[in-house]
Amino acid sequence: MIDPGTLIFGAISAFAAGASAIIAWFARADSLSAADRAGKAEESALQAWKDSALALKEANDLSVQHHAEILARERKIRRVEVAEHFRRWYTEEAMRRVLGETLSAADRAEKRELAIRITASGEPGASVLATKVIEAVSLVVKGDMSTAIAAAATISTHTHRWVEDPETFTEALRDEFTVEKIVDTLQDAVDSMETAMAADRVDGVTDARQASAPD
Repeated sequence: MIDPGTLIFGAISAFAAGASAIIAWFARADSLSAADRAGKAEESALQAWKDSALALKEANDLSVQHHAEILARERKIRRVEVAEHFRRWYTEEAMRRVLGETLSAADRAEKRELAIRITASGEPGASVLATKVIEAVSLVVKGDMSTAIAAAATISTHTHRWVEDPETFTEALRDEFTVEKIVDTLQDAVDSMETAMAADRVDGVTDARQASAPD
């Protein structure tokens, strides 16, 4: 027969073991829950960092885009200023050629200034535009108004295209031009200006002599 004390001790031991197992299970469950909470907190922190980095990138992209738009507007304003002056002068030059008029000293000075401004604009295709405009005017025939109208239309078209998008304008005309062709055309224009400048100097000397001559 089993001793009652032994049974009681065994029951207590079994209860204690069961209690220990339950406590261990709860402890493990708490540990897993804590680890899960830590994992979620880490995941939330990582997502917050990603959201912050994305927001910073978007803000930076918007800033860069805004700056680029401002520069593009400023460039276009400068192109409009120089191109409109250039277009007007050479359109008038086409009309002068039809009528057989010669350039005045003021006209020649303005032409020299335009050549400097267009080439110093720093914009792509500036020399190509100058070449196309000079070529258009060179086709004008004295007494033939239709040639002047055609030149004016060509000048207007090219200056407008250059103002709107100088890169595309240059690319579209790339096959029509070589460096040698551009240099030759512009050199002819420079030679014409130098001839006009020499004429200005001769006229100035003549005027000075006439002014100083006794009555």
